[in-house]
Amino acid sequence: MTDTTRRGSSRPETRRTLQRKQPRQQSPTVPLHKHPALPPILALLVCVGFLATAIGGVFQVHSVQVVGKGLPNQRIVAAAGLSGHNIFRVRSDAVIARLQSVREIAVTEVDTEFPDRVVIHARLRQRFAAWQRGPQLFIVDPQGQIVDQVKSTKLPVIVGPARGSPLSPGVVQAVRYARSTLPAAPAGHIARFEIGPLHGLTIVGQSGWRALIGRGSPQLLDTRIASLAAVLKKKAACAPSLIVIDLRQRTPYARFAQCP
Repeated sequence: MTDTTRRGSSRPETRRTLQRKQPRQQSPTVPLHKHPALPPILALLVCVGFLATAIGGVFQVHSVQVVGKGLPNQRIVAAAGLSGHNIFRVRSDAVIARLQSVREIAVTEVDTEFPDRVVIHARLRQRFAAWQRGPQLFIVDPQGQIVDQVKSTKLPVIVGPARGSPLSPGVVQAVRYARSTLPAAPAGHIARFEIGPLHGLTIVGQSGWRALIGRGSPQLLDTRIASLAAVLKKKAACAPSLIVIDLRQRTPYARFAQCP
Protein backbone atom coordinates (compact mmCIF):
# COMPACT_ATOMS: atom_id res chain seq x y z
CA MET A 1 0.00 0.00 0.00
CA THR A 2 2.71 2.34 0.91
CA ASP A 3 4.79 1.66 -2.22
CA THR A 4 1.78 1.87 -4.52
CA THR A 5 0.70 5.12 -3.01
CA ARG A 6 4.17 6.52 -3.38
CA ARG A 7 4.36 5.45 -7.03
CA GLY A 8 0.91 6.93 -7.77
CA SER A 9 1.70 10.13 -5.98
CA SER A 10 5.03 10.55 -7.77
CA ARG A 11 3.51 10.68 -11.30
CA PRO A 12 1.86 14.09 -11.02
CA GLU A 13 5.06 15.46 -9.58
CA THR A 14 6.95 14.08 -12.60
CA ARG A 15 4.53 15.82 -15.05
CA ARG A 16 4.86 19.10 -13.23
CA THR A 17 8.61 18.75 -13.22
CA LEU A 18 8.63 18.09 -16.98
CA GLN A 19 6.36 21.05 -17.59
CA ARG A 20 8.69 23.27 -15.61
CA LYS A 21 11.69 22.01 -17.54
CA GLN A 22 10.15 22.71 -21.02
CA PRO A 23 11.68 25.93 -22.39
CA ARG A 24 9.33 28.82 -23.28
CA GLN A 25 8.90 29.63 -26.95
CA GLN A 26 10.22 33.12 -27.80
CA SER A 27 8.56 35.31 -30.45
CA PRO A 28 10.71 35.80 -33.55
CA THR A 29 12.68 39.06 -33.66
CA VAL A 30 11.64 41.43 -36.56
CA PRO A 31 14.48 43.47 -38.11
CA LEU A 32 14.07 47.21 -37.62
CA HIS A 33 13.96 47.99 -41.34
CA LYS A 34 11.04 45.53 -41.76
CA HIS A 35 9.00 46.78 -38.82
CA PRO A 36 5.40 47.56 -39.91
CA ALA A 37 5.37 50.84 -38.00
CA LEU A 38 8.43 52.19 -39.82
CA PRO A 39 6.78 53.48 -43.07
CA PRO A 40 4.17 55.65 -41.29
CA ILE A 41 6.86 57.09 -39.03
CA LEU A 42 9.11 57.91 -42.00
CA ALA A 43 6.19 59.50 -43.88
CA LEU A 44 5.42 61.65 -40.87
CA LEU A 45 9.04 62.74 -40.59
CA VAL A 46 9.14 63.64 -44.29
CA CYS A 47 5.97 65.73 -43.94
CA VAL A 48 7.34 67.52 -40.90
CA GLY A 49 10.62 68.22 -42.70
CA PHE A 50 8.81 69.43 -45.83
CA LEU A 51 6.64 71.75 -43.78
CA ALA A 52 9.65 73.07 -41.91
CA THR A 53 11.49 73.92 -45.12
CA ALA A 54 8.41 75.61 -46.57
CA ILE A 55 7.94 77.72 -43.46
CA GLY A 56 11.65 78.41 -43.31
CA GLY A 57 11.64 80.19 -46.70
CA VAL A 58 13.04 77.52 -49.02
CA PHE A 59 9.88 77.66 -51.18
CA GLN A 60 9.47 81.43 -51.24
CA VAL A 61 9.36 83.12 -54.66
CA HIS A 62 12.78 84.60 -55.39
CA SER A 63 12.60 84.82 -59.19
CA VAL A 64 9.86 86.00 -61.58
CA GLN A 65 10.56 85.39 -65.27
CA VAL A 66 8.56 87.11 -68.03
CA VAL A 67 8.35 85.33 -71.40
CA GLY A 68 7.27 87.29 -74.48
CA LYS A 69 8.52 89.81 -77.05
CA GLY A 70 8.66 93.53 -76.38
CA LEU A 71 7.01 93.31 -72.96
CA PRO A 72 7.44 95.84 -70.12
CA ASN A 73 9.11 93.26 -67.88
CA GLN A 74 9.75 95.48 -64.86
CA ARG A 75 6.16 96.71 -64.76
CA ILE A 76 4.86 93.16 -65.08
CA VAL A 77 7.04 91.88 -62.23
CA ALA A 78 6.03 94.82 -60.03
CA ALA A 79 2.32 94.41 -60.78
CA ALA A 80 2.44 90.65 -60.16
CA GLY A 81 3.69 91.26 -56.59
CA LEU A 82 5.03 87.73 -56.11
CA SER A 83 8.44 88.30 -54.54
CA GLY A 84 8.69 86.64 -51.12
CA HIS A 85 5.36 84.80 -51.41
CA ASN A 86 5.10 81.10 -50.64
CA ILE A 87 5.19 79.32 -53.99
CA PHE A 88 2.47 76.89 -52.87
CA ARG A 89 0.08 79.83 -52.43
CA VAL A 90 0.63 81.30 -55.90
CA ARG A 91 -2.67 81.17 -57.82
CA SER A 92 -2.52 81.81 -61.54
CA ASP A 93 -6.00 83.39 -61.66
CA ALA A 94 -5.03 85.86 -58.92
CA VAL A 95 -1.81 86.76 -60.76
CA ILE A 96 -3.71 87.32 -64.02
CA ALA A 97 -6.23 89.52 -62.20
CA ARG A 98 -3.44 91.69 -60.76
CA LEU A 99 -1.77 92.00 -64.16
CA GLN A 100 -4.91 93.52 -65.68
CA SER A 101 -3.51 96.83 -64.47
CA VAL A 102 -0.87 96.48 -67.21
CA ARG A 103 -3.41 97.10 -69.96
CA GLU A 104 -1.13 96.72 -72.97
CA ILE A 105 -0.48 93.02 -72.31
CA ALA A 106 -2.54 89.84 -72.35
CA VAL A 107 -1.36 87.09 -69.98
CA THR A 108 -1.60 83.65 -71.57
CA GLU A 109 -0.16 81.42 -68.81
CA VAL A 110 1.36 81.48 -65.32
CA ASP A 111 3.63 78.59 -64.28
CA THR A 112 5.39 77.77 -61.01
CA GLU A 113 8.79 76.09 -61.01
CA PHE A 114 10.04 74.63 -57.75
CA PRO A 115 11.55 75.63 -55.53
CA ASP A 116 11.31 79.42 -56.01
CA ARG A 117 10.46 80.57 -59.56
CA VAL A 118 7.29 81.83 -61.27
CA VAL A 119 7.13 82.14 -65.07
CA ILE A 120 4.64 84.56 -66.65
CA HIS A 121 3.83 84.12 -70.35
CA ALA A 122 2.28 87.17 -72.01
CA ARG A 123 1.94 89.02 -75.31
CA LEU A 124 1.37 92.60 -76.35
CA ARG A 125 -2.20 93.44 -77.31
CA GLN A 126 -2.67 94.57 -80.89
CA ARG A 127 -3.18 98.32 -81.25
CA PHE A 128 -6.12 98.20 -83.60
CA ALA A 129 -8.12 101.42 -83.36
CA ALA A 130 -8.57 104.54 -81.27
CA TRP A 131 -11.60 105.29 -79.12
CA GLN A 132 -12.33 108.90 -78.26
CA ARG A 133 -14.53 109.41 -75.21
CA GLY A 134 -15.02 113.10 -74.67
CA PRO A 135 -11.54 114.65 -74.30
CA GLN A 136 -9.88 111.27 -73.66
CA LEU A 137 -8.31 109.19 -76.42
CA PHE A 138 -7.72 105.47 -75.89
CA ILE A 139 -6.13 102.76 -78.01
CA VAL A 140 -8.19 99.55 -78.18
CA ASP A 141 -7.42 96.03 -79.38
CA PRO A 142 -9.60 93.96 -81.77
CA GLN A 143 -11.74 92.86 -78.81
CA GLY A 144 -12.48 96.47 -77.84
CA GLN A 145 -10.36 96.39 -74.67
CA ILE A 146 -8.35 99.47 -73.78
CA VAL A 147 -4.62 99.09 -74.39
CA ASP A 148 -3.34 102.59 -73.68
CA GLN A 149 -4.30 106.24 -73.33
CA VAL A 150 -2.65 108.62 -75.80
CA LYS A 151 -2.79 112.25 -76.91
CA SER A 152 -2.80 111.55 -80.65
CA THR A 153 -2.77 108.60 -83.03
CA LYS A 154 -2.75 107.66 -86.71
CA LEU A 155 -5.13 104.76 -86.13
CA PRO A 156 -8.81 105.00 -87.17
CA VAL A 157 -10.74 106.87 -84.49
CA ILE A 158 -14.09 105.70 -83.10
CA VAL A 159 -15.74 108.76 -81.58
CA GLY A 160 -18.15 108.06 -78.75
CA PRO A 161 -19.88 109.89 -75.91
CA ALA A 162 -17.93 110.76 -72.77
CA ARG A 163 -20.03 108.25 -70.85
CA GLY A 164 -21.30 104.99 -72.17
CA SER A 165 -20.76 101.29 -72.55
CA PRO A 166 -17.37 99.91 -73.62
CA LEU A 167 -16.88 99.05 -77.26
CA SER A 168 -18.23 95.63 -78.14
CA PRO A 169 -16.16 93.13 -80.13
CA GLY A 170 -18.87 93.29 -82.81
CA VAL A 171 -18.33 97.02 -83.36
CA VAL A 172 -14.56 96.61 -83.46
CA GLN A 173 -14.92 93.72 -85.91
CA ALA A 174 -17.13 95.88 -88.12
CA VAL A 175 -14.50 98.62 -88.04
CA ARG A 176 -11.88 96.08 -89.06
CA TYR A 177 -14.03 94.87 -91.95
CA ALA A 178 -14.75 98.42 -93.10
CA ARG A 179 -11.04 99.26 -93.10
CA SER A 180 -10.29 96.26 -95.31
CA THR A 181 -13.27 96.68 -97.67
CA LEU A 182 -14.27 100.29 -98.24
CA PRO A 183 -10.98 101.90 -99.38
CA ALA A 184 -11.11 99.80 -102.58
CA ALA A 185 -14.47 101.35 -103.52
CA PRO A 186 -14.83 104.77 -105.22
CA ALA A 187 -14.75 107.54 -102.58
CA GLY A 188 -14.44 104.78 -99.98
CA HIS A 189 -11.63 106.23 -97.88
CA ILE A 190 -12.65 106.58 -94.24
CA ALA A 191 -12.19 109.66 -92.09
CA ARG A 192 -13.48 108.27 -88.80
CA PHE A 193 -16.02 106.05 -87.07
CA GLU A 194 -18.69 107.22 -84.63
CA ILE A 195 -20.65 105.27 -82.04
CA GLY A 196 -23.65 106.69 -80.22
CA PRO A 197 -26.98 105.85 -78.59
CA LEU A 198 -29.09 107.14 -81.50
CA HIS A 199 -27.59 105.67 -84.69
CA GLY A 200 -25.22 103.06 -83.31
CA LEU A 201 -22.15 102.75 -85.54
CA THR A 202 -21.69 105.47 -88.17
CA ILE A 203 -18.89 105.65 -90.75
CA VAL A 204 -17.75 109.06 -92.01
CA GLY A 205 -15.96 109.17 -95.38
CA GLN A 206 -13.14 111.52 -96.26
CA SER A 207 -15.34 113.05 -98.97
CA GLY A 208 -17.93 113.94 -96.31
CA TRP A 209 -20.55 111.17 -96.62
CA ARG A 210 -22.09 109.52 -93.57
CA ALA A 211 -23.14 105.85 -93.51
CA LEU A 212 -25.52 104.78 -90.73
CA ILE A 213 -24.58 101.17 -89.92
CA GLY A 214 -26.56 100.85 -86.66
CA ARG A 215 -26.39 97.97 -84.21
CA GLY A 216 -26.56 94.22 -84.47
CA SER A 217 -24.51 91.08 -84.59
CA PRO A 218 -21.04 91.15 -86.14
CA GLN A 219 -22.42 89.32 -89.19
CA LEU A 220 -25.23 91.86 -89.64
CA LEU A 221 -22.87 94.83 -89.36
CA ASP A 222 -20.48 93.26 -91.87
CA THR A 223 -23.39 92.69 -94.29
CA ARG A 224 -24.38 96.36 -94.07
CA ILE A 225 -20.80 97.47 -94.70
CA ALA A 226 -20.65 95.16 -97.73
CA SER A 227 -23.86 96.82 -98.98
CA LEU A 228 -22.21 100.24 -98.55
CA ALA A 229 -19.24 99.12 -100.64
CA ALA A 230 -21.62 97.78 -103.30
CA VAL A 231 -23.50 101.10 -103.51
CA LEU A 232 -20.24 103.05 -103.84
CA LYS A 233 -19.10 100.76 -106.67
CA LYS A 234 -22.47 100.77 -108.44
CA LYS A 235 -22.76 104.54 -108.19
CA ALA A 236 -19.09 105.19 -108.90
CA ALA A 237 -19.79 108.41 -110.75
CA CYS A 238 -21.98 109.67 -107.92
CA ALA A 239 -19.93 108.33 -105.01
CA PRO A 240 -17.98 111.56 -104.37
CA SER A 241 -21.28 113.45 -103.99
CA LEU A 242 -22.82 110.98 -101.54
CA ILE A 243 -24.26 112.80 -98.51
CA VAL A 244 -25.84 110.10 -96.37
CA ILE A 245 -26.79 106.45 -96.67
CA ASP A 246 -28.93 104.60 -94.11
CA LEU A 247 -28.20 100.88 -94.09
CA ARG A 248 -30.28 100.04 -91.02
CA GLN A 249 -33.34 99.22 -93.15
CA ARG A 250 -33.70 96.18 -95.38
CA THR A 251 -33.54 98.46 -98.43
CA PRO A 252 -30.75 101.05 -97.99
CA TYR A 253 -31.65 104.69 -98.51
CA ALA A 254 -29.01 106.93 -100.11
CA ARG A 255 -28.99 110.68 -100.83
CA PHE A 256 -26.54 112.31 -103.21
CA ALA A 257 -25.81 115.97 -103.79
CA GLN A 258 -25.85 115.34 -107.52
CA CYS A 259 -26.11 112.15 -109.48
CA PRO A 260 -26.78 111.94 -113.23
